Amino acid sequence: MKKGLLILMMLLLLGASALAEEARDITPECTFVRKSAKVDFKPLQDRNYASYYTMNQHRVVEIHAQEDVSGVYLQFFRYTHPLDIQYELNGEWLPAATTDGTYLTAYVPLPEGMQKVRIINESGKQVTLAEITLFGAGEKP
Repeated sequence: MKKGLLILMMLLLLGASALAEEARDITPECTFVRKSAKVDFKPLQDRNYASYYTMNQHRVVEIHAQEDVSGVYLQFFRYTHPLDIQYELNGEWLPAATTDGTYLTAYVPLPEGMQKVRIINESGKQVTLAEITLFGAGEKP
């Protein structure tokens, strides 16, 4: 009897984990905005790690999504410096995280329900971003 219950519980757990859907890459549906000038953000979305966008000091890049963003994955082209990641809630920008500038990748989870994100370079130095990936709702890949 115990063995049968154990097998049943294992099957239920396996079924529940199979139902969890992996978070989808929603980057192609997002709009990238820089307030001060017209900028080509294609290098951030082309999935070509040899192309990059140079983010000068004190620059802000806003990203507007059509659905909830659960996390932001940043990939840097070469040397990096800390960047501030923020999200908008009720018209106010709140801090999500500051990357530490140690690694060439960074993942920042966001609270549920966020559709506007911004990346701020307050480091005083140039940062070269190769890719930005925004994930929708679901299990993080």
